Parts: sequence; structure tokens; C-alpha cells
Amino acid sequence: MSFTRANVAGWAPLEEFTAAQANTIDINQSRAIDGTGGGTYTPGAVILIAGTFGLELDAPFRADGTFTVNSATALFTENVQISEILQVNSAIDLNGTLDCSGNASFHGDMALGDTGGDTVTVNAQFVAVASATFLGATGFSAAVTLGDAAADNIIVSGTLFANAPAFFADDTRFDDPVFFAGDGRIQWRIVTFTTDANQTIAPVNGSIFVIGDGIQTGSRNWTIDDTGMVNGDWFIASTTDLSFTSVIKDPATNTIGTIKLNTGFPSAQLFMKIGGAWRGLLVGNIL
Repeated sequence: MSFTRANVAGWAPLEEFTAAQANTIDINQSRAIDGTGGGTYTPGAVILIAGTFGLELDAPFRADGTFTVNSATALFTENVQISEILQVNSAIDLNGTLDCSGNASFHGDMALGDTGGDTVTVNAQFVAVASATFLGATGFSAAVTLGDAAADNIIVSGTLFANAPAFFADDTRFDDPVFFAGDGRIQWRIVTFTTDANQTIAPVNGSIFVIGDGIQTGSRNWTIDDTGMVNGDWFIASTTDLSFTSVIKDPATNTIGTIKLNTGFPSAQLFMKIGGAWRGLLVGNIL
């Protein structure tokens, strides 16, 4: 606080009002914030608002620099526009429109919007490191990261639009149909073996493992390493080898399937973890 009292003891009746006191008052008022006409200010130190009541804004709020919320819950009842980085380290409750043109990083629980008509638009990278609830239409035009731990909950009660890659670090639940348009699709992970050896496969859910013809010089084993996989996870093993089999084994090295092209064996088979055990299900042939 750079303001000082012009007369610490206060004025008594008929006490002299000196030039030094007048100058002190003049300097203090020149440093004050104009609550009517507004203005631009460059304080030489942080302005800290302490106590019970804090700072309440009933009008639009705009931050052109980094805006950080560290501890208390931030409640915004009007629109918020942030042109640079927004970092929130505690809970945030936004009942209006959030327009963030810089990176947004949320380290506390947050609820954006309060009705299905509220719109959340993020034009830069968006990171939510805790639970996030979207109650209205949500549009992302840059990279999105939601959650970093298994306990984080990401709830979207409205429509979620992602015009750039969206990365989900935790389990994602869809209670309604997922639609794809244009080139939209789920792109499975394809792993192609190029070495003549027994293989240990780590089948991330949706993986497709392929061995081409002429690579193996004998029958080979593909043993599953299912670290981190759960019931319902699956993968496909396929081959175009005309001469030798590929034997699929579970983590305990029990044989659960054998593939080979056009020789009485299926050339592709689907495997799924059911009841804690891997089982071979659908089989097919490459024509």
C-alpha cells in the first residue's frame, strides 16, 4: 500500500492545514483508481484483496494477460473474455459465456454453463486436470486434454464439437450414439511385424496385428502382455503367410488361437478379454 496519511493523528479544530499535507493528499488521489472514468494503470506491485468479501464483478470481465485463480472458488455470473492464458487452480463456476483466446488450464473442478443454451468456445489449447462438466454446447477448435487421473469425471450434457484432435486421458462414457460425418471415423492401431521371431504383443484396445508372407521361417508364438487391459478390450491377429502358422497365446502361454492363410486355419481372428481371460471369438479369412 503506497498511500500515506496526510495527518496521522487527524485534524483538530483550527489546526493548520500545511502545504506538505495538501501535497500528500494530491499525490494519493492521483494514484487512486478512477471508478467513474476508468483508465490504464501500471502498479509497481501486486494488488491483493484479502478478507471475507473479496472482489465481486456484476459486469463483463476481461483479462489481456495471464489470469490465475489459486484457492477460492471463482464465480462468474457474466461473460468472461480472456485474451491470454487462463490458469485456474481451484473450482470455477461459470454461468455465462467463456471466451478464451489463449491457453486454458483448469486444475480444479469446474462447471461451464448452467443451461443447455449456454455456449463454451475455446480457440486455443484446453486442459482440464480435474473433473469437468459441460452443460451446454461446447466447441473446441484446438487440442483438448480432459483429465489426468482415473478419478476425473468429464460430463457433457449438451453437444460436444471437436474441430481438432481431442485426447481423453481417462475412461470416456457416451450415453448417446456417436456420429461421424465426412472423413470422421475411429482409426484403429495397426502393428505390422517385420522380424522372424516369437512376439510379445501389448494389444491396446482396438489393435490389429499383421504378419506378411515370406517373413517367418517357421511357426511362431504371439504371447499377450495385457498390462492395463480390462474386460471387453479386444484385438485382431491376422496373417498373409502361406507356409507357417502364428500361434496366439494368453499371458499364461495357453494357446487360444492359430492363424495361417488358406490352409484350414483362419487367417484372422478376433480376441477379447472376458471374465478376466482371453478368448478367441470371430474368425475369418483374407481372400
